[in-house]
Amino acid sequence: MLKMWGSSEIPPYESLSVPNDNIARTSCGARLLRYGAIAGVALVLFTLAADRVIDSLLEGTDARQDQASTPGVVDLFKQKSSERPYPNEASCPAGGGVCICTRNFSVAGKDSFGYNIIKRNASESACQAWHFEIGDIIFMEKPAGHQEKYKEANMVAHFTGTPVVHDAIVIKVPPKGVEQTGENVIAMEALKGSWKKVLQNKIRTLVERYPFGGISIRRVDPKRYPDFFTEDSRERIAAWAKQVTGEKFDSDMVNPVRKRFFTKGRFISPNPWCADRKRADRMYLAGGPHKWICTQLVAWTIAFAGKLNLNPANMEAGCEVPEWVVTNLQPGPGDFLTAKFVQPGSWRVPCAEVGCYLGVPHASKLAGGTEAPKDARTTTTSVKPTASSRTQMDATTAPTSNAHEALRGTHGSSKHGNQEAASASAHSRKAKKEEDHESDSQVPARKKTDEASAPASVPKKKKEEEEEKRKGVHARNS
Repeated sequence: MLKMWGSSEIPPYESLSVPNDNIARTSCGARLLRYGAIAGVALVLFTLAADRVIDSLLEGTDARQDQASTPGVVDLFKQKSSERPYPNEASCPAGGGVCICTRNFSVAGKDSFGYNIIKRNASESACQAWHFEIGDIIFMEKPAGHQEKYKEANMVAHFTGTPVVHDAIVIKVPPKGVEQTGENVIAMEALKGSWKKVLQNKIRTLVERYPFGGISIRRVDPKRYPDFFTEDSRERIAAWAKQVTGEKFDSDMVNPVRKRFFTKGRFISPNPWCADRKRADRMYLAGGPHKWICTQLVAWTIAFAGKLNLNPANMEAGCEVPEWVVTNLQPGPGDFLTAKFVQPGSWRVPCAEVGCYLGVPHASKLAGGTEAPKDARTTTTSVKPTASSRTQMDATTAPTSNAHEALRGTHGSSKHGNQEAASASAHSRKAKKEEDHESDSQVPARKKTDEASAPASVPKKKKEEEEEKRKGVHARNS
């Protein structure tokens, strides 16, 4: 019957072999493990490569300059006795403070806050004046245009969404009644590049050392936070600046890939809970993180030394420390431009491709000159360092007991100690001056005395030597 359906015979039935389920599962698991390992290695390699690329880009944004050619660095012995002349600028008002200027722009009026409106004009120059206070924040932008040698700065600015690449904070100004210049206003900043530490710089060095594309300044709102501008807060900021100057730059904190996991507790989460605020307070009382990036240095200075985050009126139920005004201690470089705690206004100078510079009004004592007026009350000197002066200058960067007292708010004893130190320093300078004068007047007399006594002393010495020889020969013979 079977053959009726076809010419070929039907092959006999053979059962199919079914693979063992355990073997199949083991093989599948091995493949997944292998693929996972490959993916893990690839992810690690990609992360390392991205980390290196980020480091390279961040180094390219640095406002760096060769150390030997940086004349304005305070306490690091890179000062020169003179600098380039300050150009006269018609848009610099007399007595208006420090005047930051730019080429290829002109003043086109004033805004509602009284600041100059600066617009591009290829044939003119324009300036914006600012009278500095301790605690003012300075924002520097990437170089103007799309210059190839600053491509890293352009790329970082593109990804961060802000042209600002560097921040600094003012920590010294001259006393009232002394004209502010580019020499006696001092800012503190954390630098990458060849420095990799916290430095204090003259404001002129800060502005002119690098072709920034724009410079903005913001100030804590004095109406909402008047305690920031008290003498106590100024002393605290000065003490804090002395303590942290010279501390290392934080290469891990500046890298967004590493800052949360590789900074050993130095990173504080934005808008922190009570536990993180308490941890930050303890860290501040212990001297701070001891490693810094530029924005972090500014944030800690205004938040803790300036007491914005220490106001007891901001206490909340269930926490032993106040709520914070400065809620991000590692902000982006442009974040504080529009922070809630800064006063209204948008002070800014756009810079040409070659950067900005400092100018002076025609009536200024600096007009056509090469250096600031030699006023004993200014904050910097241009004296060539000696061994003794090096020791004294090093001592100014170390945290003193007065500095620690100011950090903890006991400003009365700190102020008294500072007055005593200032008095002692004045007496020391006076005594040194009188000693030097007396010493100089005695040099000719000492020289004459030495010349007169030299011929007589030489024969006498020879005679004594001959007498000793004769005694020795006599002793041996006997």
